Formats: sequence, C-alpha cells, structure tokens
Amino acid sequence: MLNLIRKIQRRLTEGDHKEVLWLIMKQLDPQMSANLLDLGCGDGSKTALFSMKCNTQNVYGIEIIEKYIRAAKQKGIKVIRCNI
Repeated sequence: MLNLIRKIQRRLTEGDHKEVLWLIMKQLDPQMSANLLDLGCGDGSKTALFSMKCNTQNVYGIEIIEKYIRAAKQKGIKVIRCNI
C-alpha cells in the first residue's frame, strides 16, 4: 500500500492525473453494500465513475462550490455543502 501511495504522490507531482485515476480504479472492488465518500467531489464525474466501478449505490460527496454540488446531485450523488 505504501508503494501505491508513493506512486500516486509522484504522479500528482508530475501532473499525471489520468494515471492517478487509473491507479485508484485498479484498487476498487465491486461491493454493492459499500459506502463511497468523496471529499471535494467537484461535479461528481470521478465520483460517479468510482461508484460504477465499485457497483455501489451508496454514494456521498462533500463539496463547497454550489454549481458543482448541483452537477453532482444530478449524477445521483448525495452531496453535503461543507468547507473541510
């Protein structure tokens, strides 16, 4: 796991966000009863992608920007407005 975290940190530093997304997606296992929480979920695009990969319907997000909250809610994500 530590190796994975280091890879993700390196890729983020390099600006390779697609690679980071792929590394995270590779770690997800389908679990219908799972809960998914995305801190800083933005418009919910990646959150929705993660929820499809996990095959879960219990999807939650935290976001501060109202227009992103509306967009995420349209994707079926239960979003709470909060500044963390």
